[in-house]
Amino acid sequence: MEYKLKNCSIEEYPKLIDFIKKYWKKDHIFVLSKEMFDFQHYDFINNEYHFAIGVNPETNEIDGICGIIPLSHYDPDLEKYNETWGGIWKTRSDVQNDGIGLLGLELFEFFDNYASHGGFGMSKIAYRFFKRKGYQMCVLNQYYILNETIIDFEIARIPTSYMSNVTIRNSKFTIQEIEDIETIDMSSINNCYWPRKSKTYLINRFKHHPIYKYMFYGVYCADILKNILVIRKNVVKENNVLRIVDVFGNLAGTPNLYFEFQRLLKHHGSEYIDLMNFGIDESIFTTMGFEVLDPDGDLIIPNYFEPFEQRNIVLEGAYRSDKPYTFFRADADQDRPNVLPNKL
Repeated sequence: MEYKLKNCSIEEYPKLIDFIKKYWKKDHIFVLSKEMFDFQHYDFINNEYHFAIGVNPETNEIDGICGIIPLSHYDPDLEKYNETWGGIWKTRSDVQNDGIGLLGLELFEFFDNYASHGGFGMSKIAYRFFKRKGYQMCVLNQYYILNETIIDFEIARIPTSYMSNVTIRNSKFTIQEIEDIETIDMSSINNCYWPRKSKTYLINRFKHHPIYKYMFYGVYCADILKNILVIRKNVVKENNVLRIVDVFGNLAGTPNLYFEFQRLLKHHGSEYIDLMNFGIDESIFTTMGFEVLDPDGDLIIPNYFEPFEQRNIVLEGAYRSDKPYTFFRADADQDRPNVLPNKL
C-alpha cells in the first residue's frame, strides 16, 4: 500500500491533533492549546501546517506524522538559506499493512528538501534513526554561573565540597537590558552562526511568543552592541533561575563577564544563570566566566521545569549541514511550554 504524503491542511488539523492525543501524548501542549500549535507550525503564507502527514488511502486516517520547523517560519527572508528543524515524528504501532514499515522513513525524507536539518532532545528511536541516516551526532554542553550571594540553593543542588573554578577579571564589556528589540540597530553584530537567524526571527520567535515571556540583553563594548542574549526566567515556588536560551552574534573574543552576570543575578534574585550549547568552543564560555557542568557530578543544575525535576540531563542532538552547526536551548522543538499558563 502506498501512503499519501503531504503537508497538513487546515481541514486536516483536527485529525492531526487527534493523532497526537492518541498516539503521542494525551495532554501535549499542542492538544491543549491551538494557539501554541499555530505559533510553531501554522504556515500563514500557504494556509497550511508545517507538519508532514501520511494518510492511509484505505481508511483516510493519519497513520504517521512529522513536525517541520523551517527557520523561515519566523522570518520569510531566511527562506534563502533553506534550513529547518524537526518536531514530533511518529507512526502508529497499531496498524498492520505493507506500507506502514516505510512510512516513518518516507516522512523523515521530507527533510531532504532542506539545505540543513537538525534536532535534539529526541526519542531513543529517533536518535538511532538519525544515526543510521548518517547525521552528525552530538551532545550539548551546559554552562552555569552561580549567584555568589546565595547560600541556600533550592533549585540547584550545590555540594558542600564545591569550589569554583572561575577566573574573574574586569573588562570594558557590559550587559544591558534591551527594552524593545524592534528598535535596536543590529548592524554592529557579526551574525556568524548556522543555522542563520535574524532580527525578525528574534522578534517573532521570542517577543511574540504566546505564552513565555523572554528578555533581551545586549553585550556591549563601550556603546557598540556585540551580541544579544535571549533570556527566560524559570520560577520554582519562591525561587528562580535565568536561562540563556539563544545567542545572536559572535561570542568569540568576548572577555570575562562574571561581574556583569553577577549584577544580573542579583537584580533578578536568581540562583544561577545557565546556557546550553553545541558548536561553540568550551573555552569561549569559560573565558566569559561560566563553569562547565559535569552531568554525572554531585552538583545539580536542573533542565526540566514543567514539571520540575532536580536532576542533571544530557541532551543529545543530530544534524546534517555543510556549515559549522550550532544548537542553543531554544532551537528546534525545544523551550516550549509543556503546560498551560495557569498551571505554570
